[in-house]
Amino acid sequence: MTTDLCWTRRAVQAHMNLIESLAPFAILVIVVHTSGKANEVTALGSTIFFCVRIAHLIVYLRTLAWFASWADGILILIQLFK
Repeated sequence: MTTDLCWTRRAVQAHMNLIESLAPFAILVIVVHTSGKANEVTALGSTIFFCVRIAHLIVYLRTLAWFASWADGILILIQLFK
């Protein structure tokens, strides 16, 4: 397999994984923002989500990215009920 094909496949797979996790994350962030509960912790959670997704594209550690995405979502969700 050529290097270009490998990177293309990895990018497509990472994109599909992002699509699966982006909708729930976006809904959560919108709810937190509109409820006025956004703060430094929610900003940190969003930043970590973004960084993990970039790392996922480069390294393709799907399980780690999935757990990190959910952990960030829980971090933000806790702020909603705080």
